[in-house]
Amino acid sequence: MTLHLYRQIRCYAEGDVDSIRFTWQQKDSLKRPDKDELMRRIRVELEKAGPDFRPPLEDLLDKITGTPEAALRERREVKV
Repeated sequence: MTLHLYRQIRCYAEGDVDSIRFTWQQKDSLKRPDKDELMRRIRVELEKAGPDFRPPLEDLLDKITGTPEAALRERREVKV
């Protein structure tokens, strides 16, 4: 992989280049949840939640209720 990266580095001898940085690609893991199961899990968490966490969970539950099941996705970051 290192050899591949070195082959992709371009040399800019002319111009005003102040710095060069490397970043790694971020990947997401997508999962299509069952709407009823997702709402059930949020309701369980809502019962356990303290007063500070109730409003965001209620807002999330309202958003899920109005969203078609085909458009729902659970997304989490994955290390590459």
